[in-house]
Amino acid sequence: MKRLNLKKPVIKKNLLQFVFSREQIEGGFSFVETTPPTLEDTYYAVGILKELNIKYSNLKTLNFIKKSAIDFCGPDHLFYLSFLYKAFNRSPGNIFYFNMSNIEVNSIESCYYMFRAYENLNKKIGNPTIENYLQKKNPFRKSYLSRVSKYIYLTKRMNIPINTNGYVRWISKSQNEDGGFGFKPGTTSFIENTYYGLIALSYLDSANLNINNCIDFIYSCHSKSGGFGRQKTTVPTLKNTYQALVSLKILDKIKNK
Repeated sequence: MKRLNLKKPVIKKNLLQFVFSREQIEGGFSFVETTPPTLEDTYYAVGILKELNIKYSNLKTLNFIKKSAIDFCGPDHLFYLSFLYKAFNRSPGNIFYFNMSNIEVNSIESCYYMFRAYENLNKKIGNPTIENYLQKKNPFRKSYLSRVSKYIYLTKRMNIPINTNGYVRWISKSQNEDGGFGFKPGTTSFIENTYYGLIALSYLDSANLNINNCIDFIYSCHSKSGGFGRQKTTVPTLKNTYQALVSLKILDKIKNK
């Protein structure tokens, strides 16, 4: 498998061209060039630029973000907003905090996105329902890597003890021979599962995986357009490209330890 040096100017240029091909004239970024901008795609686009140390300050996109704050679409929506406001060095308005105060803590996802939103805004987590919910879920049923990764992040940040070795074993078993990770052990590899697997292992300070095969899998998801897809030959997206970049950074840190 040919590996790309993402620090090479030509490779970085292609990657940036892919990202900005999704930027819309009215501001924000979209799933593909012909669809309207979304807050999620804008989050991943700005996230990619941040990973590449590219400063981004399009005021039209900032206005798109402000308009998006009016429509409350759930905890993940508030997380994306908090990240983007921070990236633009802006503070959210009252409507943001009103929506934040009305989030119902009824899932690992709602706990995670609420917690991360507060972190992005450097606000103290004053909601005890998050910790109460997590305590009731301990031990947490190992279902899908995306949920397990979020749960591990929260327990580590909130100093809730967990069976670290048990989670490391389960996550490691989710890695397939092709180097990627499945949703759980015995399932097909996708870039998003690989991202969540690596993120979770990094939270647990573990390198219990086949590093070289994992790197090969991620590069197999790279397309000629400059972005990354879920698997080889799949359509590249901003989300998968962001996940690939973060995953490669984690692997690079592990290799250089």
